[in-house]
Amino acid sequence: MDSLGELAARLLSHLGPDLRPLDVELLPGQAPGELPLELPLPPGARLLGSVAYRSDGALQQAIVLLDVDLSPEDALSFYRRELPARGWSALPPAPQPGGFVLSSMLTAQTFCQGERDSWLSVTAQPHSENRTEVRIQIDLSTAGPCSGAPGPAPYVSYAGERLPPLTVPPGVRLYPGGSGGSDDHWFAHALAETDLSAAELEAHLAGQLERQGWERVATSSAGPVVCSAWRVAGEDDWQGILVVAEWPGRTLRSLLVTVERTPITRRGWWAPLA
Repeated sequence: MDSLGELAARLLSHLGPDLRPLDVELLPGQAPGELPLELPLPPGARLLGSVAYRSDGALQQAIVLLDVDLSPEDALSFYRRELPARGWSALPPAPQPGGFVLSSMLTAQTFCQGERDSWLSVTAQPHSENRTEVRIQIDLSTAGPCSGAPGPAPYVSYAGERLPPLTVPPGVRLYPGGSGGSDDHWFAHALAETDLSAAELEAHLAGQLERQGWERVATSSAGPVVCSAWRVAGEDDWQGILVVAEWPGRTLRSLLVTVERTPITRRGWWAPLA
């Protein structure tokens, strides 16, 4: 192994379940031969290579890297269709409230293989203008998320379920912030680092709300701040607010979205209290 390969192997090394260091092997242009399945490849996919982790010569974990001509959503759909036919079922996602999320949270999926102590995950991310990077991680050493062991369920309020996940445009760095509320009110806050104006960023987020059935009621713009009011899709009279504000002299944008249902808002945004 040359010095570059040794450096890469050292940087990629980690401990196995028995707390012993795993042996690392870099495999350019190929996948490990001991994988428990023949990995399906989307048409036109390029296998960049893989890294194999072994203990006493036996494969424990592997990461396979692909370059494909599909969007991240279409690449993930391909594996959601192909892997169940090979005995790997998709693990249902845990309930999560909506709000500002990293796009990787929406283009990742974990798969389980029956009762075996193994699991597989697929993550798809934009790599260039027309290419998507697909990472397939396979763990043969533990059941991991497929163990079925109950974990603490995140609190998801009735209001939080009404708030859809929102992602920022490609190239924008997102710093998710806090979120919380009650069954009648939920908010989510984040920071975004971008040269896009508040109006451009609000338009991108608003498009996602509209695709979820939200209806724009009003919009107000005052310099670096854009605020829009929404009627939320659903049987009840829910209202939403989206705010995007530019930081003075910085490429930071504050993002805030709320959804609520109160005795006041049930009568409309502009209804008097009396």
